[in-house]
Amino acid sequence: MEQKYVYDLHAENVEWLKQAGFYKDELTILGKRISEVASRNTSREIQAQIEHFQNQLIIQKNQLDYLQHNIKQQENEVEENIRQNPTAADRRKIDDHSALRDEVTTFDKLFQTMRTEIMDFLSRTM
Repeated sequence: MEQKYVYDLHAENVEWLKQAGFYKDELTILGKRISEVASRNTSREIQAQIEHFQNQLIIQKNQLDYLQHNIKQQENEVEENIRQNPTAADRRKIDDHSALRDEVTTFDKLFQTMRTEIMDFLSRTM
């Protein structure tokens, strides 16, 4: 398994947690915009699309919660490693969290795709 510097992994975890906060805010904003469209449009076709996007937002929120949990778990391990041996922590390497990095990358791609679809829908219906 590839290894990376402890502080590099810590910095990556901190960045991911900040991104997760942004995604949560974005989910809230998108949900409000979809609700605005729902209040103005009663056609069956529009309502079906609204329901689809509301379901997508719920799924993404659940996935984000799961991802945040995994990031925090990884960060706890990094912090524990530093606590147990603070000497030369800036020059020490530990196993990389490549699986978590893949999860974050996949979430980001899926989120951006969903966001683009919602924004296209909103631009057509508002």
